[in-house]
Amino acid sequence: MDEQKRAQQLMQLNAVIESQKMVVKLTGQCFSTCITTPGKELSNSQQSCLWRCAQNSLESAMFMQRRLLQKAQEQQEHS
Repeated sequence: MDEQKRAQQLMQLNAVIESQKMVVKLTGQCFSTCITTPGKELSNSQQSCLWRCAQNSLESAMFMQRRLLQKAQEQQEHS
């Protein structure tokens, strides 16, 4: 039972690490795209750009994840 609990905790930790890596990557990409000259504050247009960039990236990642799971299930059904 301890091994199963440890494995579950390790999977949860791995999920947290992967989500953090995605946030860091997303932040870097969107910042580079939206902020040409960093200042003390973000303008409204920069804030909007960052929001749209993050939304689009997350929606794309979710779409890809769902699509890959769907493909895996289809392959499993045909095997």
